[in-house]
Amino acid sequence: MASINPLGGTLTRTQAAHLLRRTTFGITKQEVDDFTGTASGTAVDSILQPYTEAPEPPIDPQTGETWLNPARTDANSDDRDLTNYFLTWWMELMRNNGANIVEKMVHFYHTHFTTKKSKVSSSTALYYQNALFRFYALGNFKTLAKKMCTDNAMLVFLDGRLNEDGDTQENFARELLELYTIGKGPQIGPDDYTHYTEEDVREAARVLTGYDYDDTFTNTDPDTLLPRGILKSSTNVMPQPLTAMTSRHDTDPKVFNGSLGDGGTTIEPSIVASNSTTVEAALAEMDELVEMIFAREETAKFICRELYRYFVYYDITNEIETDIIEPLATTFRDNDYEILPVLQQLFNSEHFYDADNAITNDDNFGAIIKSPLELTIGVFRFLEIDFGDTSDLNRLYTIYSDAILPRLEDQ
Repeated sequence: MASINPLGGTLTRTQAAHLLRRTTFGITKQEVDDFTGTASGTAVDSILQPYTEAPEPPIDPQTGETWLNPARTDANSDDRDLTNYFLTWWMELMRNNGANIVEKMVHFYHTHFTTKKSKVSSSTALYYQNALFRFYALGNFKTLAKKMCTDNAMLVFLDGRLNEDGDTQENFARELLELYTIGKGPQIGPDDYTHYTEEDVREAARVLTGYDYDDTFTNTDPDTLLPRGILKSSTNVMPQPLTAMTSRHDTDPKVFNGSLGDGGTTIEPSIVASNSTTVEAALAEMDELVEMIFAREETAKFICRELYRYFVYYDITNEIETDIIEPLATTFRDNDYEILPVLQQLFNSEHFYDADNAITNDDNFGAIIKSPLELTIGVFRFLEIDFGDTSDLNRLYTIYSDAILPRLEDQ
């Protein structure tokens, strides 16, 4: 029987190496030495430490300064080069992250809320999405899901900027339900599933109408202070006032009659003038939609399965579902979708270290095939390869460009 019970005791060398491999982008001998013999809870708490401050943004070697604040100008490198500089900057954070999970969580969110640079041809939008993942790396998953609804890169990638009253674009609403939050569940009709129906997708898309990509990156989110999208309105004042009016947002009631809406939930818009509403009211509808999704028990289970596949193993058996996923999901819901308690429970468990039974053919150690990214950075870290003078940005960027970037197209 799989057990979510705490491991207890101190970590063996094998257990210490396993914990570090799964929660970071590679181990060093010194880190394994340091964690061997450490109490399991102490080791996990050490790895699950948030950053005290955000890392300095990447630099354009052509100007010797960042292109993010202030914004990119004609003096900067080509935006395709800047995208590669940003990716190189992120990989250098991974290489130097030490025994800390933050960059691994940023990568998890990147694989979960997938965005392709082939469609989002803006280094700035991609950087700020990455910064958003880092802000919530060990924070609240539900809040992050709300922020993703107005993320500039996501508004481009899944066509949210094209979603308007009278011309609904369902791409983001569909992925929000199917891939990012609750998941499909068993199919119950030609296009309907246990957890949501096609009608739910249509109504969710209507809730999300009227948003646009802000190519000035001057409209900031009050919680993160990072740029976010705007609602299409007649004002060009930035940051966009909450009292600004938008006529591109659907102002009719959105009715969710299926399981997603628990048999009947209506999101009522706040109409200030004929066929128009305020930015504040439209954002309130979006907030209500996400709260409704996360009120369903299946949402917590779906996200915990994604965490399990990323950190433990891809195959979730009925036993794992009952003994591991369901307790993790309960912890997730009980903590209002804070991610930290779930990670603590998982990484402290007997199951994570394969110490919950005497069977040897279900060992999770070494069971995850590394991506080219993890393999290459892991080699850099394990062999403690000296990169030399990393202040020479052109040389640093070239190292990563030759080693990794050709294999990371569209990841």
